[in-house]
Amino acid sequence: MKNKDLIEKLSQLPEDTEVCIFDWRKNLSDDCGEGSSVGIYPKIEVALQGKDEIREGSKPWIAIGFQNIDYNDDGEFVE
Repeated sequence: MKNKDLIEKLSQLPEDTEVCIFDWRKNLSDDCGEGSSVGIYPKIEVALQGKDEIREGSKPWIAIGFQNIDYNDDGEFVE
């Protein structure tokens, strides 16, 4: 998805709506029929991944990231 396409989609929605990353599979896995907030990440980061973050020869891209609590800071799975 291109930056302009994301902006266009977001601009069609109410302006004051919270933006979250949603992992629907994780949410579905945790849901016991009463709804669940698991897999919903309201704290997101938006950043351009440029020459300092990507390998040489790659094109810059925009990252929309979140802190996945399933992993520690070393990238190891937390049970």
